[in-house]
Amino acid sequence: MISLILCLCGAAQEVAGGTATANEFIDALRVAKSASAAGRWTEAAQAWERAVQINPVNEKYWQELAEAHYRSGEFKQAILAFEKVLDLGGYCCTTSTHIGICRKPF
Repeated sequence: MISLILCLCGAAQEVAGGTATANEFIDALRVAKSASAAGRWTEAAQAWERAVQINPVNEKYWQELAEAHYRSGEFKQAILAFEKVLDLGGYCCTTSTHIGICRKPF
């Protein structure tokens, strides 16, 4: 069952390649989603960082990472993650808006 989930998530190759175990990947996603839902943005960003290290080609994980950085006020890191979303072909109506906000001097 875990192999099927990882294949559907696009992470089987990274896990199989020795970057992380399936359990590490599942744990990273669990922590990331939980921290995001609770508004613990610094913790969420760290967990989403681990998720994109394991699976760097999933734009949804990069979007979540970007949002966590954005909401925690880490604008430089947010820009990099939002740009990665665009590089991977992902797009959310707020992606470009958030990049602009992050670049705007306060």
